[in-house]
Amino acid sequence: MGSGTQGNYTPTKRRGPIAAEFQTPGPATIVLPSSIGINIQESTIKKAPAFSFGSKPEDKLESPGPGPGQYNVTKLTYKGKDEHPAPTIAGRPKDPKKDLTPAPGTYCPEKGEKVIGEHTPAYSFGTKLKIEKPDNIPAPNSYSIPPAIGVAPAYTISGKGKTQPPPMLPGPGQYDSSSPDKIKPKSPAYSLSSRTHLPSDSTQKPGPGAHSPEKVS
Repeated sequence: MGSGTQGNYTPTKRRGPIAAEFQTPGPATIVLPSSIGINIQESTIKKAPAFSFGSKPEDKLESPGPGPGQYNVTKLTYKGKDEHPAPTIAGRPKDPKKDLTPAPGTYCPEKGEKVIGEHTPAYSFGTKLKIEKPDNIPAPNSYSIPPAIGVAPAYTISGKGKTQPPPMLPGPGQYDSSSPDKIKPKSPAYSLSSRTHLPSDSTQKPGPGAHSPEKVS
């Protein structure tokens, strides 16, 4: 464009080159990622939450049922059965079994006095041990002992010892049960004092009949 005058108007001179004078790529040259859909990898546009529809459920095959004409509707009204009430009598229950409890004469309360009442401690002896049968073991002289010269030492089995009689232990009644105050702390004990006599005159005095006031002048 050249400079010129159109009457009194002077056109504005441009200050520099404009973009139309240069060859630049068009809008179709730049391929931007799509902003439509759910899985958007590169996008600067904020999107609203997206929800998907559920899959269509499969139609269930209903089992064929009986038709209306197969029901027995005799003696039926809209209020129920057209019959009189017929209650039934329940069966007789079985008699309960009797408890096998002991009779009053079976109890022995006198045996419980040893457990409930106070009594001295009683001890019992142990049961007698059974004497084992002697084993059929040969005697020491039944063995043939080889000569001891140049032979390793040999040992013989000793005979069976005599069974010792049971020790003579004192019976439970021979023990002297001492007072528990000698072992445990003794509680305080108090004694009553002797009876006191009131001071009185114990001399013999004449009774009322021994006086004769009429003989006094």
